[in-house]
Amino acid sequence: MTKYKKFSITLQEFDFLRAYIDIASPEFGNAYQSALKAGYSKYYARVIRRHYQPWRMKLLKKALRDDD
Repeated sequence: MTKYKKFSITLQEFDFLRAYIDIASPEFGNAYQSALKAGYSKYYARVIRRHYQPWRMKLLKKALRDDD
């Protein structure tokens, strides 16, 4: 039995996270610009970091690292 639970993310979430944590991306570290690049509306992009709980962000970063 694995210690990791399986979870799914949308392509939009994946695009947001890739832009947010990719050092080569012009949107690196900027949640608002990363969300806009991923296709979220400008209204949602303003609050996107509040919607990602720390545990979920950690799982998404791990998924990005694993699925490179």
